[in-house]
Amino acid sequence: FLSGSPRTVINNGTIVSNFNTGVTDIAGATFTNGSTGVVTATNGATVSFGINPTNQGLLQANNSGGTGGTLNLTSDTVTNTGGTILAGDGGTVTLSNSTINGGSLTVNPTG
Repeated sequence: FLSGSPRTVINNGTIVSNFNTGVTDIAGATFTNGSTGVVTATNGATVSFGINPTNQGLLQANNSGGTGGTLNLTSDTVTNTGGTILAGDGGTVTLSNSTINGGSLTVNPTG
């Protein structure tokens, strides 16, 4: 959980939120997922973003043998140029008062 003064988080690797009913909350931070970055919510976990995230890589929610994960995009403008937001098998992407600019938003048939 990040909060307080404006912060910047840049991911060019892999972030996996993989724990039952846990929440990875990147609130109070400007988040950039670089072109090689992967953020995954799985196994009942939820990932929430704070201040208008930028995605050039992959943001995904899926099921890896447990319950599906959730990506929360609430009241965000997501700059998704060159990026993919994926609701994979068993995963959920929640959009509420959000705008996605560019890239792709993909839902697998069971996502």
